[in-house]
Amino acid sequence: MSLTSDQKKPTGSRLRKQALLIENSPLYHRFLSEQFAHLGYSSVIADSRQSALARLHAGNYQLICMNMYFEGGNAIELVKEIRRDDPSVVVIMLTSDKSRTLRSHALRAGVTEVIYKSGHKSISRQIARCLKHSRHAHLRGSKVMYVEDSLTQAVMNMQILEGMGLEITHFRTAEAAMASFRISDFDLVITDVLLKGEASGLTLLRHIRSLPGIGRRIPVLTITGYDDAARRQELFRAGTSDYITKPVLKEELVIRVSNLISNKLLADKVEGQQAELYDMA
Repeated sequence: MSLTSDQKKPTGSRLRKQALLIENSPLYHRFLSEQFAHLGYSSVIADSRQSALARLHAGNYQLICMNMYFEGGNAIELVKEIRRDDPSVVVIMLTSDKSRTLRSHALRAGVTEVIYKSGHKSISRQIARCLKHSRHAHLRGSKVMYVEDSLTQAVMNMQILEGMGLEITHFRTAEAAMASFRISDFDLVITDVLLKGEASGLTLLRHIRSLPGIGRRIPVLTITGYDDAARRQELFRAGTSDYITKPVLKEELVIRVSNLISNKLLADKVEGQQAELYDMA
C-alpha cells in the first residue's frame, strides 16, 4: 500500500518540492522522509513498482529515491522507464552492494547517484552531497579520459570529477592513453601538457585531432603550468577545446568540464535528431 508522508516543515522554510521514495522498509520510509524534509522536500512513498508507477503518473517530482530492489522490480529497470519521460529529475539509488559494476550499470541506466547503506549518518551526508551537486545530474555516467603522471594531482582531481558523477579512466602517459583510445568510449579528454615519457599532452591532442570522424569533435581540456600567450596559441592551434592553468581550482575545473561535456551531449543529441529526420525523409 502506498502512503503519503506529511512531514512537518523545517523552521523558516516552505516545502515546495516533492520527493518520491520507493522503499519497502517502514524504518527507511521514516528516516528518508525526515532527511528530505530538512532539505526542503515533501515525501510521497511507494513500496512496489506498481504503486511507484501510479505515483509517477499522478505527480510531479523533483527527486526520486529508490532501493535497489522492491516489490515487483528493481531500480535499474525502473529508472530506464523514468528517463524516457523525464531526463532531468534527480534519481538516487540505495544499495548495500558496493561493486563498481553495479554502480556503472546504474549510472548508465540514468541513476543520478548511487548511495550506499552504511549507516544513517553516512547516508545523510551522501544525500546532501548529491543534492548539492544535482546541477550536474545530466552529466552522470559521462566518460572521461584523464592523463596525468602525478598520482597526487590525479587523485585530487579525480575526486572532484567523480563527485560530479563522471566515470574516469586514468592514464599516466600519453603513450598509454593513445594505445587505449577509442573515440566512442569517451565524452571528454583531460590531459596535462607535460607528461613522463616521450610523448606529451600536445602529442596526444594532435593524435586525437588527426583521427577521422568525431576525432575533431570530442572535447579536450588541457592543463598547463604556463599561462603565457605563446603557450595558449600553441594549445589552440593544436586543437584544444579549452585549457586550465595550475594550480587547478576546484570550481574552475567543475565549470569547464561541465561546459565541455554539456556542449558535446547537446551536439550528439542534435546529430541524432538530424539522423532521425533524414531517415524519415
